[in-house]
Amino acid sequence: MDRTTKLWVAAGASALLVLAACGDDDGAAIPPPPASPDAGLLPRDAGSPPDAGIPPDVGPATPPADSGPDLVPDTVDESLFEVVSEIVATFESQAMDVWSDSSGTVYRFDEIPLYLVRRDGDGEPNVRGYLIHHPSPPEGAITLSGTPENLGPVLRYDGALDAFGQEYFDFTLDVNGVPTLAFQYAGPEDDFATPTSPEFPMYLVHEGFHRHQIVEGAWTEPTSWFAIDPMRYPMDESSVAMTLLEDAVLREAILDPTPSAEEAESALRTFVAVRETRRALEPSTVDGVNVADYDDAGENVEGTALYTELTFVAVGGGRPFDSETVGHYIGLTAELLESRQWAIEHLTQGRTYGTGASIAHLLDLAGTSWRASMPDGLGPYGVARAHFAPDSPEVQRTLFVAAQATHAYDTGLLPQARAIAALE
Repeated sequence: MDRTTKLWVAAGASALLVLAACGDDDGAAIPPPPASPDAGLLPRDAGSPPDAGIPPDVGPATPPADSGPDLVPDTVDESLFEVVSEIVATFESQAMDVWSDSSGTVYRFDEIPLYLVRRDGDGEPNVRGYLIHHPSPPEGAITLSGTPENLGPVLRYDGALDAFGQEYFDFTLDVNGVPTLAFQYAGPEDDFATPTSPEFPMYLVHEGFHRHQIVEGAWTEPTSWFAIDPMRYPMDESSVAMTLLEDAVLREAILDPTPSAEEAESALRTFVAVRETRRALEPSTVDGVNVADYDDAGENVEGTALYTELTFVAVGGGRPFDSETVGHYIGLTAELLESRQWAIEHLTQGRTYGTGASIAHLLDLAGTSWRASMPDGLGPYGVARAHFAPDSPEVQRTLFVAAQATHAYDTGLLPQARAIAALE
């Protein structure tokens, strides 16, 4: 399974679990949606995209006068250009604050060549495509006028629509010899891929970060990522209860409105003690891979992408890191998961978005450098384990028992784990 396929599989789990966590208006769980891309979805009420500002004199984008009426962008396309302009403006001024590390690597969404493909629904044909920041425009590309200045030339180009096919994204689509980040946009009004959706900017930043991981950042793919068949992931009562205890430790820490560095360190020490105790469980090793390493691999890929999209929102909008959104990814109940398939998807893929972003945020609060280790395949947990592992088995046991008492393990988490393990 190649890296893009793995990201697609992880995506469906992420979308399902977040929709389930948010529920519909009366609090009921939402039925499973169709397969969706790696959205790193935010709750539906997450608010507006960061207000990075658009040049105030930008009018409707128009093609050259002799290009024909079928080339005129509509209001959906105009919204697309505005959103991308906002994202680019944030990265032009604050990319170092969104993602950079001590090795000097910076995530520059504003420098990645883009191919944005209009498709008005699943199974519908690709309607048109626009190139932005493309260094080698292909023959036949038509330059629009009136587009936001910070996007440079925006080019209408339909020559790669068939090559893109029905994908939601492609990190390295070959457009005139240039590996180009391609996205599908539009669709139903409530779809996250519609430019007017609050989730759309985060979707672009999230998938753009995966492109950075693969191309500009040249990250090493973690060896344990997808190394366990999801259907063989431990679903026994004790294993599930341990994951719920991990989640409870993280949720308590990240939802603290005024966390101190000392409290973040304490939470990380407790979390490491719980995960290392879970590592030692007999069912935790499958096909020679321990679930602790499997989860760390997912946290390296998806946890850092969720962390980055939320950091982008915080930086661009001048607001705190959105810990509440991260909390939606972890600690789900049997009632919300509804079926064994949902539970497996949550535990093997979707959950790692939240655990990885949570650990990363706590490492930030603790003042611990961690980002430079990610390109080598180590996840946020690997860094936390290196810095905050218990000094002895006795200390680990003490921290673990204290966490069980604090989070009602016997009376709350264990019965919930029993219910999840019994799902059909």
